[in-house]
Amino acid sequence: MFPTSAIRKLAPSEKLFAETQTFTSVTVHLEGSVDIDAMSTAFDAILEVYPTYSAHLEQGDDGRYQIVTD
Repeated sequence: MFPTSAIRKLAPSEKLFAETQTFTSVTVHLEGSVDIDAMSTAFDAILEVYPTYSAHLEQGDDGRYQIVTD
């Protein structure tokens, strides 16, 4: 198991989504050629600015869900 760092606890309005295991996603439709190296660089930059995009939920010792990252 990898050590994790808590980013933040879920707000009360977000708790319902964790308890009901409701997930969301984003889909992008592309046409034409794609520069994979540029996309990879852009994705790494997004994760640096918004670490919650690479995070997951864990339940803390206090029973509350929190967003954590490896």
